[in-house]
Amino acid sequence: MRATSQGHEITLSAEEIGRIDALAQAGGRIVSPEGLAPDCD
Repeated sequence: MRATSQGHEITLSAEEIGRIDALAQAGGRIVSPEGLAPDCD
């Protein structure tokens, strides 16, 4: 997988993607910008 962010290009192997995917939790947030999450979290 290749992705660009602010002009930086990275490549992730299938193993790296798998390790990141393993961190996922059911009902978890993908991102949590300050002020976006409700107070009850």
